[in-house]
Amino acid sequence: MEQTSCLGVVMNIGDDDGSTSSELCPTVRERCSDIPERWLQNALERGLIMIDGIPVTDLDTKTLPGSEITIGG
Repeated sequence: MEQTSCLGVVMNIGDDDGSTSSELCPTVRERCSDIPERWLQNALERGLIMIDGIPVTDLDTKTLPGSEITIGG
């Protein structure tokens, strides 16, 4: 059984459901894949991206299932 951490929450990942850590904890970049990379990078540099109200400093930050990504500005 593999363990992965999403925003500091340790989750056990196993063969039970066939899920992988990237499926359970997609990154900000993966969840915002419909937004142009250049626009996302600009919002990140301006400090406008948050996960559940917590500022994001890296687009490759993993997210918990059900978490809310907010892009302001």
